[in-house]
Amino acid sequence: MNTQNDITLEELEKYRAIADYAKKIIRHELVNELKLQPPSRYLLVARNGMVWLLAIMNPLALGASLRKYHNPQVAHQISTAFAGKPVYIANQTGLRYGVLLSTKPALPKKILFPGFGQKKDEFILGRNLQKEITLKASQLKNVLIGAAQGSGKSNTINLLVHQMRAFGWQLYLADPQEHTFNPDIWDSLAAHPVASKDDEVITILERIKAEIEARKAAFREIADGSIPPSDIDAYNAISPKHLPRIGFLIDEANTFLANKIIFAAIADLLRQGRKWGLHIVLAGHEWHKRDVPSSVNDMLQTRLALSTPDEFSGAVVLRSSRWGRWVMDQPAGRGALKASGRVIPMQFYLVTDEQQREWLSGMTTPGPLTEDERAYVAFALNQGGAFKISALVREFDVSEWGMRKLAQAWEQRGWLLQGRGAAAPRIVSETLIELAGLPPEKTDISLARSDSSHALARPSQGSHSLSHVSRTLAQPLAQLS
Repeated sequence: MNTQNDITLEELEKYRAIADYAKKIIRHELVNELKLQPPSRYLLVARNGMVWLLAIMNPLALGASLRKYHNPQVAHQISTAFAGKPVYIANQTGLRYGVLLSTKPALPKKILFPGFGQKKDEFILGRNLQKEITLKASQLKNVLIGAAQGSGKSNTINLLVHQMRAFGWQLYLADPQEHTFNPDIWDSLAAHPVASKDDEVITILERIKAEIEARKAAFREIADGSIPPSDIDAYNAISPKHLPRIGFLIDEANTFLANKIIFAAIADLLRQGRKWGLHIVLAGHEWHKRDVPSSVNDMLQTRLALSTPDEFSGAVVLRSSRWGRWVMDQPAGRGALKASGRVIPMQFYLVTDEQQREWLSGMTTPGPLTEDERAYVAFALNQGGAFKISALVREFDVSEWGMRKLAQAWEQRGWLLQGRGAAAPRIVSETLIELAGLPPEKTDISLARSDSSHALARPSQGSHSLSHVSRTLAQPLAQLS
């Protein structure tokens, strides 16, 4: 006998009688009904909590007629004679029929999320019958999620986004209904306010593109004329300044993808963003081939499908008609993960409202500027409000390139204003002074506040595109309700 630790020899012996009965049925069906050879031997084994009777055939005795035995109809006839017990054919180590004698184990309909894991950038997703299912960020890549209403789409998104937040990722979020990503909570957690309209999504896309351009330059700079790092992991392995990964999650993505400008921009980021640490997650209730054309299909390497409204939507998400049929009418939270070419049926962990409140209630709101950036603003105020690149480089011993990129990013947001002449340095705005927590009444400069700069500099926005400080904290939930 062959046993596993989860079933003892004593427990296995309880199946002896039914195993003897199964042997008689198998022999009768093969010899008397199908006119085939009987098995050469039998094994009673335990595998993954299940008890099996293996009927092992002798390939030498079968000769050239092996195909007659490796036939689903043979397994079906044995199963029918044995009151529908599952029968499988295996030929990895020789032809054998496996008859499941025990009750097939089933996943519970709900498994609570056990808490954040110990390994950074490794997602804990759920369980199958054998083990916990985890996925490293390097394997996560870009994600497509499909699920019918009430089947667990929002929960799966929460499962991903809260772990991204705990890992210290830069988060960009879009939700036309502002339900999964409530702006009252997520505006203070993300690097940009939650987008709910097309123009707001376009703004986020421009921000992400600017961040990627900054990262390209950082990769070249650290290479110092040599070969740049191959990806973000290689960059962080040699850089003293850590670059966080970027998560761009879009719920009800079909709403935005109908806009051709948005679709083209997302398709471009899907093609070239992962090297720079960008992971895009597109979630929707229904997906059809027209929604995921071939131009982007191959760039969505990770697929998550829960119960779908029809087999076609599931087939599009998992790129498999068989698995598309399987996910139909599954209970909430039950679905399939497709990653690295493999499909894994599983129960996704449930993130409860109580867990989310606990995670958020003890947090404090981060400032949009780093300590260094606040020091730059204070220095500029001591210079009469002038943001002089050369003076800042000398004072703080930083690269001129980095300071210029920072100034450009702040000017785009309206945090720095143009000087009074073509050659004059930029001037810090009142908004930037407020963001730095510096009282403007202590300065002797007069600055005009434009509507555009105020709109672009909401305190809930994240740190600038070159900042390497992760924003993983939030307002206490009690202050947001």
